[in-house]
Amino acid sequence: MSARHNPLLLTLACLGGAASAKLVQPVVVPGPTGGNEHQKMGQYFGYPAPDSLLTVRANIDRGAPFYGPTDYPPERHTAFGSAMDTYFAAYEWDAANDFMVNTRYWDTVLGFGFWSSEGTPSEEGTQSDAGRPSLHGTADGMAIAYHGVAGPSDFQAYFNSFDSLSASWGESQLLADDINSPNFPFLDRSSTGTWMIVCNDGHIGDATGDVMVFLSDDTVTWTRSTVQQNAIMSWTLPTGASDPSNGDLYVAYSDDQDGDEDGDVVIHRSTDSGVTWSAQQLVAEGAPGGQAVVPSIVVDRDHRVHIIFQHNTSPTFEGLLSGFNEIGIAGPPQYVSGAFDGGNEWQGGVPAPLNPRANLVALPDSCGITPDSVTVATDTLTGMPQLGIYSGPSGDVLHATYNQTYLSISTEGGFSSCPPWQTWRQSYDLSDESGWSDRLQVSEIDVDQAIAGRNAMYAGITHDVPEAGPGIIWSEMHNAAGPSEVMFKRPLTVGIEDSGGGAPRVSAGALLHPAAPNPFNPMTRISYELTRAADVSLVVYDAAGRMVRMLERGWKAAGRHTIAWKGTNDQGVAVSSGVYFYRLDDGERVATRSMLLVK
Repeated sequence: MSARHNPLLLTLACLGGAASAKLVQPVVVPGPTGGNEHQKMGQYFGYPAPDSLLTVRANIDRGAPFYGPTDYPPERHTAFGSAMDTYFAAYEWDAANDFMVNTRYWDTVLGFGFWSSEGTPSEEGTQSDAGRPSLHGTADGMAIAYHGVAGPSDFQAYFNSFDSLSASWGESQLLADDINSPNFPFLDRSSTGTWMIVCNDGHIGDATGDVMVFLSDDTVTWTRSTVQQNAIMSWTLPTGASDPSNGDLYVAYSDDQDGDEDGDVVIHRSTDSGVTWSAQQLVAEGAPGGQAVVPSIVVDRDHRVHIIFQHNTSPTFEGLLSGFNEIGIAGPPQYVSGAFDGGNEWQGGVPAPLNPRANLVALPDSCGITPDSVTVATDTLTGMPQLGIYSGPSGDVLHATYNQTYLSISTEGGFSSCPPWQTWRQSYDLSDESGWSDRLQVSEIDVDQAIAGRNAMYAGITHDVPEAGPGIIWSEMHNAAGPSEVMFKRPLTVGIEDSGGGAPRVSAGALLHPAAPNPFNPMTRISYELTRAADVSLVVYDAAGRMVRMLERGWKAAGRHTIAWKGTNDQGVAVSSGVYFYRLDDGERVATRSMLLVK
């Protein structure tokens, strides 16, 4: 199915150079018919400027109203991949009430960057309800797996590939037509060249189904292998990863391993390219009110497996795909790591939250959520955390993204959340065992948008993170009103410049830290470190890129420096609520972070 070359949205984002604090606005221009449209290899693709908030797709029609961030809108399933020095975005949306998978890639012409026109890897008119895309880069393009309904009611798994020279998707490939109903595919490729598509095999709504994989060395001929029979279908959502050092394959998912109706995270390993699999191994045990579900998994160069997952505060595991509406997803995302021993048994640590409750920023006063005799818990509400890994020359760095808000659970059965759902990220440099960084906000939903019911949901991250950085994609939507958007940002902290602690290195001599507290009212503190003396400037900008306040300017000695910002401009006038950026320049490079003022 060829990509359509309509007029393109040109984003005025210069590739390379310093990061800008100005939000990028789309400008409509003619398609680049006179450019190198069909000479894609290394000449046309590129990376978006760091820390620029970009709209991948605007005005998505969900087909019908929905009622809050706990509903299930069509643009729910976004995916992200990197190949050929560019990023690919995939999402499903309602095309005239016939769900399709659509993609865009980041393109450049004469130094200008923009998201391409849409390409459709799914077959319109042949497959209905196509969705759940999963991406992985190839040597000359991008590969995708997704599910779609080819018959009266059953999902089937499909594979397709994008050719960079023609800038188009090929004809989608049905992986099998003689099995039950493979769905929710996840695509990966091992270091030895084996392609793996992990999926459920069972009708949606069935009590149990099989976890299976499709395997191929050439993406033309596929074989299949059963990982686990009769897994609990609810919240199974299998995922996979490969060992970059030896090509071993891993599959993780949620199951009720011990039959107590509590969801557990489990894992399998294959040492023979997916022909046989280890017995199911318990990674994280669930409990009533703490279901362990929706794992995301990567493997580092030392054969260690890293997994993040979420907690569901629901009483039982079975039948809880709609549990979101019953306080289905709560608590900070959980992290655990481990490895298989010589007997093919899992040896892992104890799961722990990425951001402990005690370390979370205090609730803004405007929320009015305080624990009392009625409110049994004040916590965080987390949506489907995702994990990626960057394999740099000096070590591996984990990158996690998720959607999160604060949550107040009532004994009377209801809940409230404040502030809006935002997309967050954290990183972990495995080379120095410094642990997970602080949360850093990625989305930029301001107070006025939050009041209107805007929320960020369904975040995705590149599974194999390139040197240019992870790239994060998510949906933003308004309660009970369309349309909605698919958003993207490439965080400033990238590749080998990543400190692993979430702080972007401005140069070899400077390190910029997150503002604390963030969100804040009325004051926050900004710290940076210099390993050598330098002439620096530290400036606050608003969301439109206008300078608000010069916080620091001049020659600074080596060491740590901290300055307070009280939410005023250079004239001493208090500024309004919203997202602000602070930018540190040491004369060689710049680094930018965001902060949220809430009044």
